[in-house]
Amino acid sequence: MTNCKLLEDKIKQKGLKKGFLAEAIGVSRTTFCAQLQGKTEFKASQIRVLCECLDIDGEAMTAIFFGPDGAF
Repeated sequence: MTNCKLLEDKIKQKGLKKGFLAEAIGVSRTTFCAQLQGKTEFKASQIRVLCECLDIDGEAMTAIFFGPDGAF
């Protein structure tokens, strides 16, 4: 599962809107919110776009998406 708290914190830190990020990864805002709540998983292609939009790299990406609380 995605570490939703870390991802939410990064979104707030960058000041981006959830609707913008949903559009960037090609899903509805409702679907994006479900993903942020851990109800559904992000696809690899969506993770890549989120990392680009939110300037997430190496360790932060691992902690958010691939760590003990992360996906995959």
